[in-house]
Amino acid sequence: MKLEIPEHRAKGLLPRESRVGELFPCAAIERIPAVSLAEWASQANIRWLEKWQRDYDQNGYSACTIFGLAHAILFLLAKMGFTPEELDKINLDCIGFYHRFTNRGGVALDAAIARAMTDGFPIVGGGVVKITEAYDATSLEQIGTALQAGHTAIFGADVHCQCALTIELSPKASDKTKLSAWLMDVRNSWARSFGENGFHKMDLTDIELDRYGCGIFCDAVVEMP
Repeated sequence: MKLEIPEHRAKGLLPRESRVGELFPCAAIERIPAVSLAEWASQANIRWLEKWQRDYDQNGYSACTIFGLAHAILFLLAKMGFTPEELDKINLDCIGFYHRFTNRGGVALDAAIARAMTDGFPIVGGGVVKITEAYDATSLEQIGTALQAGHTAIFGADVHCQCALTIELSPKASDKTKLSAWLMDVRNSWARSFGENGFHKMDLTDIELDRYGCGIFCDAVVEMP
């Protein structure tokens, strides 16, 4: 499923710097139990969780990785019980974080996640959000299972990084036990004017694990000054 780039928009995802599963391994853990495709079920979308006011828009920067990471963090915090008012106070400094990697180029997903786990994603005015539990997906089955379990994922496809929230069976699918039968509900980084208020559907099989990777986020902490 080719993603058309709107005018004045950019992508900016670089190939991963580490091998698949190497940076933050996803072992056989209870957080992401093994679930066969035959047991997968379509999920209701959770777009309604986006109640924060700021529209995180990469706005022409080659910074889809950073803005996709910001969306993933905010949805994770919303799932953890942070209120819209609390999320509005967590004004993520996307451009500042982007410039820690580059001034004009792209950013690799694994490098961005690694820094968000060690140094934290900066907040405007001080403080950081640190991802405290993340896993480097090694298969599409693992990603689908993680979404089924309620976790948040950030992935790369076609030089672009986006946040995956839920999966659902394609209306055209004839066999749910095939990966090609499943769609992801995705939050893009091209503002709420893109797609359906910033969201759109993508094939699960569009994810390019070997080239760009996919991070699964389970937990985070907010550290304010």
